[in-house]
Amino acid sequence: YQLYDGTIKLSGCKKLLWHRIPIREESIQILPKEKRSFPFAPKLQKNAAVDETALREVAVDMSSYCSSGDDTDTDAARAECSTLLLRQLKCDGFALIRGTGMSSATCSKALRASNAFLHEADEKKEPR
Repeated sequence: YQLYDGTIKLSGCKKLLWHRIPIREESIQILPKEKRSFPFAPKLQKNAAVDETALREVAVDMSSYCSSGDDTDTDAARAECSTLLLRQLKCDGFALIRGTGMSSATCSKALRASNAFLHEADEKKEPR
């Protein structure tokens, strides 16, 4: 949040969770919009509106792994799926997936649990 004098104050978890590095308020700086990005975001066309269709095209279809089947077609689909998944992960360490058969309720519960974990993470430095 911001104080009257423009000072930025942090609330909640004060560390970079993936790196376990503390965030110091005095080190925070404002970045212009064009310099802000999420390095693991899926690669979509620049300035393209993100919609369900665009995300679906980028997402790797996992249905061949999430359904039963032992025939040649299933093996070929699984090989293609694993190739696409590996390609996405090698690109930027991130992959959107679909076709898992998970319900939207399960996904929502997982997102709520992740949100709770990230907001309630212990800020004490872990021993090495």
